[in-house]
Amino acid sequence: MRGESANTSGLISDVAHSKSFDKMLGAENLGVFLLPAPGGMAAKIPAAAGIGYAVNMKSPNVDLTVEFAKTLAAPEVLQVFFNDAGAVTANTKMDTSAVTSPAAKTIFSGLATDVVPMAHTNATAQELKAIHRQSQ
Repeated sequence: MRGESANTSGLISDVAHSKSFDKMLGAENLGVFLLPAPGGMAAKIPAAAGIGYAVNMKSPNVDLTVEFAKTLAAPEVLQVFFNDAGAVTANTKMDTSAVTSPAAKTIFSGLATDVVPMAHTNATAQELKAIHRQSQ
């Protein structure tokens, strides 16, 4: 906000996203950092898990709950989430033709082909313990 940082960690889907940063910094001043890949492979968009839905199989309304989760994840619903809130979702079936933010365009263009899981989402329980110990 003060213009004193070169980089900032931000979510592409929720509170801090391209729409809010475009407004605050100016779209021409906002970029996307792609994760360097080993061995000369193309850079990737680092991604972690998003919202997860679950239902207890003993629930009397399993079918209704599953239908509700499918509704929440439908491209049409996520389109509203993006259009109104600016949240970038990982659903590649959304209509992105009206996207004007250069940063959001970069993210959307790579979602279908250039996503790589972040280390903590692809780690074993033992590796996660080591990461947590070393990052304290």
